[in-house]
Amino acid sequence: MLPHRSRPLPPDAPLFHRAPHLQQTEVLQARYVTHVFPKHTHEEFAMGVVDGGVHVSEWGGVTHRTGPGAIVVNNPGDIHTGRAGDAAGWSYRMLYPPAALLEDVATQVAGRSRPLPAFGAPVIHDAAAAAALRALIAALLDGAEPLETHTRFLLTVGNLLRRHAVDRPPSARVHAVPDAVRRAREYLEAHADESVALADLARVTGLHPLYLVRVFHRAVGLPPHAYLTQIRVQRAKRRLAAGEPAATVAAAVGFADQSHLTRHFKRQLGVTPGQYARALGATAR
Repeated sequence: MLPHRSRPLPPDAPLFHRAPHLQQTEVLQARYVTHVFPKHTHEEFAMGVVDGGVHVSEWGGVTHRTGPGAIVVNNPGDIHTGRAGDAAGWSYRMLYPPAALLEDVATQVAGRSRPLPAFGAPVIHDAAAAAALRALIAALLDGAEPLETHTRFLLTVGNLLRRHAVDRPPSARVHAVPDAVRRAREYLEAHADESVALADLARVTGLHPLYLVRVFHRAVGLPPHAYLTQIRVQRAKRRLAAGEPAATVAAAVGFADQSHLTRHFKRQLGVTPGQYARALGATAR
């Protein structure tokens, strides 16, 4: 797993990661105290959430002071600066997705070709969108599986574009596609012990990734990555009941390691794999 931290980072020592499955999108989590960003631009989009402190930036001839919970965005080519608003500094987490990727997301949202999107202001106040963006970046830094992070990316960024882009892409209507959902479920069940990509499900169903996620969620009640986790937990439960050790079970059903199994097992069943196995053993005796 990657070194994502929920506690404050040391000052001016950012965490950095790239997501190959998202066209090498760069991911940053940082706390800056003394560092000052001079006027500069990015080739890609920049979007993130302020976690603490005050972030000050100059954009379009206006100074913006941004506090915790606000979203900061910059389009490719936007000239802007960045610095702390006071001596305590500021912390934030950021995504830097290529322009082509956001154009593709806008097209998937609308269900038809769309031009490159853009944001009209560098600060967005939208608590729900900020929470989703924060969770997406945390998942990327934590090394969550590509199926989960790709799904989160499409839903989070697609929603951000739909609600806050200058030329907002309309959301395509979702129609039931039962055969596609059936094929996706069968694929997840057959490959649950592997690393499944959203592109794999798109290929076997013939649907665009975002549309597939929306169709699947509507029909099943869970997004594909959550459905895959449920399959793995149920298979782990059966193996633990048969007496297999948790470390062996984790690898056999597709979890990265025993701690990965434990986290999801407890989340779904309310007990850890060890507690579950010990309870079954006591009952048998």
